[in-house]
Amino acid sequence: MIPPSLVIGDNSGVGVNAIIRGPTTIGSNVMIGPECIIYTRNHRNDSRYTYV
Repeated sequence: MIPPSLVIGDNSGVGVNAIIRGPTTIGSNVMIGPECIIYTRNHRNDSRYTYV
């Protein structure tokens, strides 16, 4: 199940047992490996083009 706070772009994939928490946007053509853990909190940026 993908929560509404998670947006995944076209041609992107998330590996088996990966955990993504928090409001997160994953762009297009992104691969996230198995068992990766991504937690977001207070990653405010004034520009959406600033990479974290």
